[in-house]
Amino acid sequence: MEKTFFISGIGGQGVQVLCKSMATVVDDCGMNMCLYPWYQGQRRGGATYGRLIISDERVGAPEKRSYDFVVLLDEASLRDYGDKRKKGGIVVVNSDLIDEVPFDDVTVLRVPFSSSAESLGNDRCFNLVVGGFLAAYTKVVPPEKLKEDLLRRTARNEEQRDLYGKAFDLGIDLAK
Repeated sequence: MEKTFFISGIGGQGVQVLCKSMATVVDDCGMNMCLYPWYQGQRRGGATYGRLIISDERVGAPEKRSYDFVVLLDEASLRDYGDKRKKGGIVVVNSDLIDEVPFDDVTVLRVPFSSSAESLGNDRCFNLVVGGFLAAYTKVVPPEKLKEDLLRRTARNEEQRDLYGKAFDLGIDLAK
C-alpha cells in the first residue's frame, strides 16, 4: 500500500504543522514515509505545501509527478498545483476560498474548512479541521493518534486543547 498526499495552502493555515504531524503518526504506527515540506518563509501568507508519501514498504523515489490526494486550500494552490493530481485520484478543496474546480478526471471534494474553523470562534484551528477530515476520509492514519499529536503541537492550554479538539472532531464529521 502506498498513498501520496500533496497539501497546499497559505502560510498561517497550519499546512506544515499538519504535514509534520501526519508524518509523525505514520512513523509511530510503524509505516514508512517521506515528507518534503516547502514554504515561503519570508512572510505569513506566502505559498506553502507538503508532499507526503506513506507506504507499508520502503519508499523509493521521493518525488512524484502526481498524488493520490491533492488538498488545495486556496485559489493560488488550485492555480499553481492543480496539475499534481493523479487521474482518478481525489482533490479536496477549501470551498470557502475556491469557487470553481476545472477538473473532470478526479473526484473533487468541496469542504468548507475556513467557515468551519471560524464557526468555532477561532480560525487558528483551521489545520485541525483539515486534519480531522483527512484522517477520517483517507483512513491512512488513526484519527485519535493524529488528533493527539496535533493537540500536542498546537494547544498551549486546556481552553485551546478543548477548542482544537472540537475542531478536529468537526473535520471528522465533515468527512461523513
